Amino acid sequence: MALNPCCCMSSRTGATIIGIFQIILYATCIIGVLFCYSTVSRDLSVQALKEQLTQVNNQFIDDPNYQDWKIEDETFFNALYIFLICVLVGCIIGLFLASILIHGIRTENPQLLKFHLIIYSTLFCISWVGAIAYLAMGQFLPTLAIYGLGFYFLRVFYYAYLEVREKVSHRQTILLALLINEVAQLECLPAPQSKQPYEKMPC
Repeated sequence: MALNPCCCMSSRTGATIIGIFQIILYATCIIGVLFCYSTVSRDLSVQALKEQLTQVNNQFIDDPNYQDWKIEDETFFNALYIFLICVLVGCIIGLFLASILIHGIRTENPQLLKFHLIIYSTLFCISWVGAIAYLAMGQFLPTLAIYGLGFYFLRVFYYAYLEVREKVSHRQTILLALLINEVAQLECLPAPQSKQPYEKMPC
């Protein structure tokens, strides 16, 4: 197939490797989020997190007259819980999509790969809202690296879908040709007659 984004392997193999990597990554993130949630619930590291957040925020302030930014405990808890829930939902969705990708490639199901491609493309386009925010903060190189890698993954998924669809279509064409050949052979056989020897009629 032309324009294969994976130069040293097939697009199916490349997509499978990416899917396995995503499953490991999202599963690890889910475990980490659940651990952080339980830690915050026991108030073990709230003060440390608040101090780090305050230091990070104050690094962006150059005004010497600016007073140190502070956050209330209740506001901090609510914001942290919402953030952890959003990350957890995103990881679950990513794990679900990666599982669909692996299963679609393993079973050679182009419909599953098409569904995965549509959902992934939609989420990738929506995520550009966050990219604009990062660019506004001056984070050009990290944003370019992350979304460049995401676009490359999208290309790999697309060509893997085309590769599986082409293989399935070729297989169906062969099966259809064999079926037509079998039907043609059956049409050449004589109708069954009682008490007469079987003779094959000439085609």
